[in-house]
Amino acid sequence: MSKRTSFSHRPSLSLALVRTFICTVLLLLPTSVRAQTTPYIGFGGFAGYPGQFVTHWIELSHGTGPIAIGGFDFLIGYDSQVLSLTEALPGSAINDCGWEYFTYRSSVNSDCTDSCPSSLLRLVGIADMNNGNVHPSCYTLGDGARLAYITFHVAPNASYTSLTPLSFYWKDCSDNVLSSVAGDSIYLAKLVYGYDYLYDTLPLPTPSTLPSWNGTPESCVSMPGKTAVRYVNYRDGAVWIHPPLVSRGDLNLNMVSNEIADLVLFLKYFLYGISVFDPINWRQQAAQSDVNADGIELTLRDAVYLQRIIMGEVPPNPKSNIESLNATFVQDTTARKITVNCSRNLAGVLLRFQGLVEPTLQWPVWTWTWGQDTLRNTTTVVVLSPDKDSCGCGTVVTYSGDGTLVYADAADWFDSEVKTNIVKTGVTPTYGDVNGSGRINVADVIYLVVYIFQGGGYPIDPYHGDMDCDGDCNIGDAVYLLNYIFASGPAPCGNR
Repeated sequence: MSKRTSFSHRPSLSLALVRTFICTVLLLLPTSVRAQTTPYIGFGGFAGYPGQFVTHWIELSHGTGPIAIGGFDFLIGYDSQVLSLTEALPGSAINDCGWEYFTYRSSVNSDCTDSCPSSLLRLVGIADMNNGNVHPSCYTLGDGARLAYITFHVAPNASYTSLTPLSFYWKDCSDNVLSSVAGDSIYLAKLVYGYDYLYDTLPLPTPSTLPSWNGTPESCVSMPGKTAVRYVNYRDGAVWIHPPLVSRGDLNLNMVSNEIADLVLFLKYFLYGISVFDPINWRQQAAQSDVNADGIELTLRDAVYLQRIIMGEVPPNPKSNIESLNATFVQDTTARKITVNCSRNLAGVLLRFQGLVEPTLQWPVWTWTWGQDTLRNTTTVVVLSPDKDSCGCGTVVTYSGDGTLVYADAADWFDSEVKTNIVKTGVTPTYGDVNGSGRINVADVIYLVVYIFQGGGYPIDPYHGDMDCDGDCNIGDAVYLLNYIFASGPAPCGNR
C-alpha cells in the first residue's frame, strides 16, 4: 500500500458542509440497515421420529456484520395431521439480550382452500416495551442468532417416507417482518427460498397477491404509516420423518456399525449427495449417520467422529459437548488458495465451490477426496486428519480454474460446534469504490459513512475504504472521498 501523497492548491469542501452531508446520511438511513448486509431468516433442527418430539429453531444469519433489530413477527405454516405444536420458547439470542416480550399463537387456518397450510403458528418478539427504566442489554444479534425454539409432537402414524414442510406464509403485508430498533421501519421479504435437503434452491418468484408462500407483493412496499424496505431473505425448513434408529454408525445397513465402509460411504455422500444411498432405505441410512448423537444427521462432525471411532480414539456412545470455536476460511482469488484460521487444530474440513475447480491438498498425510457436480456447477472437497498432531490450520488447498467458495464446514478433535465464516481476498482494489459497483460516486461515500458510524463489513477488499492509505478506515477517509468527488481533491492514494 502506498504512502499518503501531498497535493497543493487543491480546492476542498468546507468542514460544515461535510458535517451536514454526513448527518443527513445518518438521519435518512433506517436504524439497523447495514450496507451490503443481507440477513437470512431460516430454520434449523432435527429429524423427526413417529410418536416422538422434535425441536426446530428459527435463526438469523448474515454474511457481513451484526444486525440490530427491535422485534419480529413470523407466520409459519405446517401440517397438523403430522405435527402437533407442543410449545414455542424465546431463542437464546433474545434471552441473552433481555428482550422484554415474546408470545406465540397456533391456530387452524380457516381460510385454507387449495395449496395452503392446515395450521399456522405466529411468533412475536419485541425487544423494548418502553415501560420504564429497564431496557434490553442489546439489540444487535450475531450470525446464527436463535430467535425462537419450536417443539412439535410427531404423529405416531406418520409415514417414514414423508417430508413435512415448515414454511413461512404471508396472509397480509405485516407477516414475516423485522422491525428497526426505533420502530419507524419494517423489513420485508426480499427473496424466499424453498426447502432443499442438500443445496439452496432458486428463489421463488415474487407474488402479485396475498396470501402467498413466496413473500410479499410490491403493493406491501408502499404501506402507509411506516417505511417498508425489502431487506430480508427467508429460507423454508422441513421435518424429515425417519424410521426408528436401529444402529448408529451403520450407514451401509450391513448390521456392522462404525466400520471403514461406513466412512467411505459418508465421504461419497458429501461429494454426490443422497443419490449414493439406497433409494428405498436412504432415510434409515441418514438417521444412522448421527454418529455423535447430537440429533443432527449427515454432518461433517458425524464423519469425523466416525473416523475417530474407527481409529479407536473415542467410544461409540459419545458424551455431549457444548464447547464451540470459530474458524475463518479465506479464499485468495489471486493466489487461488483456501486458508483457514482457527484457535486449535481441526480434524476435518468440508469445502464447496461454485464452479468447477481442480484442488491440490496442501496438508501432508491428510486423507482427502474431491468431486465435481457438473449439473450444479459445483466442486466439493472433504479433508480428514490422520491424528491430533497433524496441523489443522493454514492453507488447506490450492486450486486451478475459476470458482467461488460458497460453503465451508469444519470439525475439531473434541466434537465441538465450529462456527465458520468465509472471507474473500486477492481482488485488485479500486480505492474509493467502497460498495464494489465499479464506479466512484456519492453512493460510496454513503456506504463509507454507514460503515464508520453503524458498523458492517466490506463485500470486497477492506482497503477500498482507506482513501489516504494510513492503514485505517475513519471519518477522514469520508472527507477525503467527498473532496475527490465534489472539489477536484486528490485521487484515492491506492489508485495513484
